[in-house]
Amino acid sequence: MPTSSKISSQWVWLGVALIAVLGLAWSVGPRLLLILLERGMDGIDMPHEFTVPEPTNWSPKGPRVVGEYTYSVLPQPDGFRTMHGTTLNSDNVWIAAAPMFEFDWVAETDMYIPEGPTYDNEGNLYFSPAFPREDVSLVSLDGETGHRRWAITGDGLNRGSGAPLILNDPDNPGTQIIYHAAYTNVMALHTDGTVIWKSPTGLSLPDVQLGQLPWSKSYAFNYLPQHDSLGAGDRRWACVCVFKSDWGIGRSYHQVAGSPGYQ
Repeated sequence: MPTSSKISSQWVWLGVALIAVLGLAWSVGPRLLLILLERGMDGIDMPHEFTVPEPTNWSPKGPRVVGEYTYSVLPQPDGFRTMHGTTLNSDNVWIAAAPMFEFDWVAETDMYIPEGPTYDNEGNLYFSPAFPREDVSLVSLDGETGHRRWAITGDGLNRGSGAPLILNDPDNPGTQIIYHAAYTNVMALHTDGTVIWKSPTGLSLPDVQLGQLPWSKSYAFNYLPQHDSLGAGDRRWACVCVFKSDWGIGRSYHQVAGSPGYQ
């Protein structure tokens, strides 16, 4: 049986070893951190800082030529009206931006917004937060100030939706309609937050299981001009179709063939 003096000696050596490890970490840590920041962690490049560029001498030569755009429902692609810019998911828009940006405002910092926001012709923003603490399904902000304009309640059923889709209203030229697809219901709204129609999808929220992403993630609406209809899907590749001409009444739901969504 070890004596108390041997036990004390072991604790001394353990303390010396711990101090040595901490000293090594202190000396190597900052350098290692710099290497990780320069090379990126897990193969992902970290953001770099750049100096302010000099003014460019570039100028366009000749008139700009673009294709004719005469769609009555689809807005001009001069902004992000859905998650990836347009209904074609091109991420291309008809704008030119300066090489340097600054924040005008920061808002809704307690919300997680992985998809969106999108914005209308007036510059107002629309988004659907994921798992918000506040019971909201759709929120609109003033594009100039960041102040909240209005919010649509989630009825305790919002677990995250895709970016709202914004289309022109062909029956009222100059105005637009916000189309929002949650897991349990779909809706259309005027830009002032007035609900035009709201329809249940017929889906029920599954129980939340720790360690697993819920099936109740909705990927928002897209527009099918060939059928004048809206379509939305969830993480199971299930599809909810709402015929726009019927104002949400012609709803159908079915499972798309193939493998289920990612785990």
